[in-house]
Amino acid sequence: MQKLVFFFLLLFGGFKVNTNPPLLKIVVKNIQQPQGSVKVALFLSSESFLKDYSIGKVKKVTQTGTVVVEFEYLPKGTYAVSAIHDINNNGKLDKNFLGIPKEPYGFSNGAQGKFGPPAFEEAKINFREDDEVVEVSLR
Repeated sequence: MQKLVFFFLLLFGGFKVNTNPPLLKIVVKNIQQPQGSVKVALFLSSESFLKDYSIGKVKKVTQTGTVVVEFEYLPKGTYAVSAIHDINNNGKLDKNFLGIPKEPYGFSNGAQGKFGPPAFEEAKINFREDDEVVEVSLR
């Protein structure tokens, strides 16, 4: 009898199984020019921050406003997020002769450095294998 009840529950949707993987959605805001690409990088530690990203994605920019970059099957953990708008698509963040970025960039938590980039600790987020949205505003 129990097997029959279980069968009918499965057959008619008595149980819902979430087959979608956990998703970290990065919403990159304040895109001013509809060209180039947005590059989003996830860093695992202060030692690798802005030197060697662990996971990265590139998304073509076709309009102003917002671009969404999604990371699936991401292990839980602490990450810092950086994003750049590579307007000329040369694969890097262009800087002037003083080393100041000429292309828009941003970090998770709105982190900003005083005389350079922010620290990992300021930009870190905790991803716990549930769907999560992180906003990064370019400047």
